[in-house]
Amino acid sequence: MSTLHRFAEAAVRRDLSRARVVMASGVRLSAERRYALSDHLAWMSGMVESDDERIGDAAYAVFTTACAFWVHGDRAHRIELLTAVSGLLRATAHTEDWTSAEALRSLGEYVPWLLDGVAVPIGTGLQVRQSGGADERRMRAAAYRQAKAQLWGPVGLSARPPGHEVAASA
Repeated sequence: MSTLHRFAEAAVRRDLSRARVVMASGVRLSAERRYALSDHLAWMSGMVESDDERIGDAAYAVFTTACAFWVHGDRAHRIELLTAVSGLLRATAHTEDWTSAEALRSLGEYVPWLLDGVAVPIGTGLQVRQSGGADERRMRAAAYRQAKAQLWGPVGLSARPPGHEVAASA
């Protein structure tokens, strides 16, 4: 398993934990925020590729319930999505190498997302090529910070997935 896989899996777990906190909090979600949350969860579920049927089924459940929550936005669909997110977190809790190599190839465009909240120094061994110049990369980072605040708000940003940090020896 590559270092990039470890970072990607930590980032997915981090955002699943944030989504679980937001969904469980009962905070009212505007249609725009509901769409952003649903879209992000669907995107992350598309990164999952595993021979473990539990993980595949859990990722599919997140995808389908995220789509339903986006369309309907009612309490019942919110609870279904919360259940699906919790299921994917449980399924991946003690497993590695469940992210798609194909999905990882595109992560150079999402470096701010990938490294958000990483609590260890990156050191050597992780090289992610980003397209564009320094100004373009700064603009992407600023856009990410804005999207992050809109997506999670203060409730979701307080979530820290215990035990899912990227190991310093990775």
